[in-house]
Amino acid sequence: MEDKSNTWNMQLLRLLQLLVSLVILLWNLLLNYLIIEKDEIVMVGDNYETDIMSGINSGIDTIHVQTGVTSFEELKEKEKNQRIQ
Repeated sequence: MEDKSNTWNMQLLRLLQLLVSLVILLWNLLLNYLIIEKDEIVMVGDNYETDIMSGINSGIDTIHVQTGVTSFEELKEKEKNQRIQ
């Protein structure tokens, strides 16, 4: 018998992967519509998991602002963990 929380976690992971794919698609559609190259724009945000990762996954430069969601310390920890992987 499969653990219900594990099933829920797997469904949530699939949903998040779909959302990331949709964000990338939307960015590309927007860039094509506006006739803008990725190196001409930047994604600015205060939430690493949504704003910054959206830009990174779309190949867009990012700027993290410290207005409350993800602190500078959390950002540094995430950056450190990404280098290890």
